[in-house]
Amino acid sequence: MTPDSPAATGSSRTDTALLLAGIMQMTEDFADADKEYLGYALDAAVRVHHGQILDEPPGPFSNLRLDRILRNTLCLLRWGVGDMGVLLCSVLHDTLDEALNETVRIWDTRRDSPPETPERSDAWDKAATIQDWLEFDFGSRIYSLLEMVSYSLEHSRRGSQTGRALKYARHAAAQLGQDPRYLLLETPNLVDRVTCLFGRYGIIAHPGAAELGAAYLPAVEAFRLAAWDTPEIADLSEVWSKGPRVLLPGSRMPRLRCALDEARDTLKRLLD
Repeated sequence: MTPDSPAATGSSRTDTALLLAGIMQMTEDFADADKEYLGYALDAAVRVHHGQILDEPPGPFSNLRLDRILRNTLCLLRWGVGDMGVLLCSVLHDTLDEALNETVRIWDTRRDSPPETPERSDAWDKAATIQDWLEFDFGSRIYSLLEMVSYSLEHSRRGSQTGRALKYARHAAAQLGQDPRYLLLETPNLVDRVTCLFGRYGIIAHPGAAELGAAYLPAVEAFRLAAWDTPEIADLSEVWSKGPRVLLPGSRMPRLRCALDEARDTLKRLLD
């Protein structure tokens, strides 16, 4: 993101810098290998989403797509999430839907390489698509979760703004129950979308806010039900091999539930 980019206003550059600094501060006690991988993912996200602006109401925040991704990642860290798979997926959240050409270009020309691992050393030179790039760099486990949050690469920019919001909401609700990590990963994104319907001081930020709110409400309700039915979020894929790995302790679940409760109440006030 360059200073002369039309999307990079003084305010947005400041927001991005503060968000990155917050993420770095909250991960300073992580293992060196984890910090290296997270830093690599953050660098990829900065390059991929260079100059991209959300086609939704900006609300009280910067309207850069990168800033939403960073806000959501920082939210997970504040909730106490330390699982690198979830955090990496948060940083790479929009790569399949929003940056295909940019991702391939950056992957072909970047000077940095991913942190070296034995299983990726031979495959690295063979990767030729965005799917290869994500899977070879970050592993099939992370790629499979990114596929869940991707709600249509081909048609994501088609149709009305309300139609895209409705498509996203239906996709999000349908994915619940498929993977315990999905509820945790997608809640900040859904809540951020609702928050951006309003500007500072709670003023409606967009003439189509009611239609967008009506599209999001069913997904928020579905997420609320899932959150209240979940005492803790565990990675159930490890139950049979290592026992469940807790991604968000039950003591931290109130933070996730509170965010969804507030989003539901906000939408109901908007629609009443």
